[in-house]
Amino acid sequence: VLNLNACQNLTKTSLVPVLERFAQSLESVSLYWIPRLLDEDLMSLKKLSKIRKLCLAGCKHLTAESLVQIANLRTLEYLDLTRCVGATDSVLKTLSPALANLK
Repeated sequence: VLNLNACQNLTKTSLVPVLERFAQSLESVSLYWIPRLLDEDLMSLKKLSKIRKLCLAGCKHLTAESLVQIANLRTLEYLDLTRCVGATDSVLKTLSPALANLK
């Protein structure tokens, strides 16, 4: 479990190495309300092979382009995109069939 909720000064300089280091074991990642989180910072999420729970609520700078990449996380059971401006109708249409394990 990695919970970095409201770490508002967090950037990819510190986040990416942690995600990559624990990519094979992390099952839950919560990045709630990290306003500095950008699309490029999410690229390391695709390496999380066992991820079951992902919270990106309040990450207001994430765009549809990066959010559709979540479709590659086939083990996800829980996804929170609350207050993600990039979570559009198109993103949800892309994610729906790919994330069959959501509960």
